Amino acid sequence: MSVSLKGFHEKYVTMAAGESCTPGSPVEVTADNTASDCADGGFAGVCAAREGDLALVQVTGHMTIPAADGLALGTRMVEMAGGKLAAVATGGRPAIVTALAEATAEIVLL
Repeated sequence: MSVSLKGFHEKYVTMAAGESCTPGSPVEVTADNTASDCADGGFAGVCAAREGDLALVQVTGHMTIPAADGLALGTRMVEMAGGKLAAVATGGRPAIVTALAEATAEIVLL
């Protein structure tokens, strides 16, 4: 048996894709029902796919995301800082950081 968190609690929404919405990138809501790439601040989730002017955004569940130095395992409030996931004392979104490797974090975004 092996460890797998893929598929756990994954939820998606379809939003309008802002010009900078890139599959695989963390995104934020930048206008009414519109997702764009997020480098700083709170984020809505990760763009899973883009088709024309629509984006499929994963808003909860297991995902791999670039991580800032100092991010630790466990339950954290997180947001984006300089294009990387970082823990914050106030604000942010709750996540369980399950693994850290090579400047990336595996998380379960709650």
